[in-house]
Amino acid sequence: MLTDVETKQPNLPSKKEDVVWENESACGTVKEISMLPWERVMYKRQAYPPNYVSSDFLRGLSENGSNCYTLWDLCPKTMMLTQHCSTMLLMARMFLLIKDDVIPLEYVEGAAVPAIISFCIVMYLTKATLTDRFQHIRFALKVHFTLQILQPVLQTLTSSFTYDTIYALAIMVSLISIFTQDYGITGNEEIYVKSADTLPMNCLIVVAILISSRFGCSQKATAYMQLYVMTFMMLPLLQRFMMTHNHTKLVYLMTLGIIILTSWCLYCYHIALVPVYMLGNIIVNVIGPLVYIYAQKYKRNVSGPWNPDQVPHNRNCN
Repeated sequence: MLTDVETKQPNLPSKKEDVVWENESACGTVKEISMLPWERVMYKRQAYPPNYVSSDFLRGLSENGSNCYTLWDLCPKTMMLTQHCSTMLLMARMFLLIKDDVIPLEYVEGAAVPAIISFCIVMYLTKATLTDRFQHIRFALKVHFTLQILQPVLQTLTSSFTYDTIYALAIMVSLISIFTQDYGITGNEEIYVKSADTLPMNCLIVVAILISSRFGCSQKATAYMQLYVMTFMMLPLLQRFMMTHNHTKLVYLMTLGIIILTSWCLYCYHIALVPVYMLGNIIVNVIGPLVYIYAQKYKRNVSGPWNPDQVPHNRNCN
C-alpha cells in the first residue's frame, strides 16, 4: 500500500529547491532550505506557496513617503489665488475710477494693447502650436463681437435692478469664479484651452456684463468689458506657464507687484481696507500652508513592495 501511495504523489522539488511546510497558521510558514531565492515575479514557477512572502518584505515599507512639503514649495501655488483675487480687486477699483471719470476712456481702450502684447509673448515663450493660437484668437474674436452686439442693450439690460442687487450678484458670481478657477496648478504646457477654464471664464464674463451695465456711456461699458475679459483670459495662461516651467522667482516678483499695486489702490479708496487685505494675504500664503504642513503628520498613507512604483509629489523628496 505504501508503494502505491508513493507512486501517485506529484513530483516534488529537487534537493536544491526543497521546501518544508509547517501548517502552524492559516497561511503557513516556510523554511527555506533551497538555494534558489524567492523572487517577486509571477511569470516564473517557483517552489514556494502562492501566499509566501520573504522575510525582508518590510524593508520597503514607508509611511507618508510623499508628504514632505515645505513652505517654499506651497507658497507659489497659494500665490496663484492671491494673484487672481488681487486682480479682481484692481478691476473693481478701476470700475469706480472709470465711473467717476478719473480715468479717461482713451486710456481704457489703450490698456488692451499691453494685454495683447503679453499674449503674444506667452505664446512665443511656450512654443504654442498653431491650433492653440487659433483657438485663443477665435475665442477673443467671439468675445469681442459679442460685446459689440450687446453694446446697445447694456444700458437697459439691468435697468430694473438696483445698485445693491447688481453688486451682490457680481460678488456671488466672482466667488464662484474664485472657487472654480484652475490657477495653473493642474495645467499642461501642451494644453491651453481646457474644460476647467469654461465655468470660471463664463462667470467672469457675467461679472463684466453686470458691472459694465452701471456705466452711463455704452463706449465705457464696452471698453471696460473688453479689458476685463482680456485680463482674466491672460492671467490663467501666464500662471499655467509659470507653474509648468517652475519659474518660482517670477511668481514671487509678480505676486509682490500685484500686492503692492492693490494695496495702493485700496489705500486711495479707504485706508481701513489695507490691513484687511494684508491679513488675507498672510492667511492664504503663510498660515494656510503651515496648517497644511502640520496636518500631514495625521495622515497614514502606508506603501510597500505590494504597491506599484510611485513618483513623489514633491520634487525635493528622496
